[in-house]
Amino acid sequence: MAVLSSDDSTFATTQSLHNHVKLNVDDIIFETTVCTLHSGGPDSLLTVVSGAPSPQQPIFIDRDPEVFSVLLSLLCIVSLPSSARHFPMRELAEEALYYGMEPLLRVAAALPPLQGFDAAPIAVVPLATVRITTTFSVVAEDGFLWIAHRGQISTYDWTFSYAGTVRTHLDEIVSLRHAWQDVEAVGSLESLRLHLYDIAGGRHMGAIHWIDPSDARIYKATVAAIAADLGPTGDTIYASFECPHCKNCILAVDYATL
Repeated sequence: MAVLSSDDSTFATTQSLHNHVKLNVDDIIFETTVCTLHSGGPDSLLTVVSGAPSPQQPIFIDRDPEVFSVLLSLLCIVSLPSSARHFPMRELAEEALYYGMEPLLRVAAALPPLQGFDAAPIAVVPLATVRITTTFSVVAEDGFLWIAHRGQISTYDWTFSYAGTVRTHLDEIVSLRHAWQDVEAVGSLESLRLHLYDIAGGRHMGAIHWIDPSDARIYKATVAAIAADLGPTGDTIYASFECPHCKNCILAVDYATL
């Protein structure tokens, strides 16, 4: 009886990855290699169906073949082909999610670092209302965008698709910053305190004051700007408070001791 050595096993695995496989996507035949399909990640649908022992070919997939062609090109060249511009990013994202390769699409669609001296418009966000935008906040980790328009906050995902709007008790939001999971820190020059809103739940969580019992001039403090700790823990936000008597401070708010 012949025994398969580790070298033989590795050679066989390499050979199988370079085997060609055919896919029937809504009666359109595509041919590629198993290695290309595995580029979507170990948990992607294409990896699973192509990795099955002796899969029946062509493998049938009941999806849009034109969008599949874009995603297959993404697997081959690890970047979006020119044909991707014919589809809304939201449509590509939904199909990528179905195939289990959304992370790969997000990396390919990510914008290069902003160069202030060479900035140019890349997209227009379709606002949910006609009200004037007063400020916005972006989360680098997942690409979510929060836009404040007067006293409301609208949420958009990484494809700039509208996700919902939260109405606050404020009339004019001038500072907005992502604080923690689903929590936004909000400030207004017309309302006292730093306010925290649960965006997912649409509720006001509470407010933070700047007070100093030893100084009677510190009262009616409003928030002019908000920043966040971009470190590994990301659990601190900083609020710039201003008082009518030209008193001001930067208050650090720690999530653990809030």
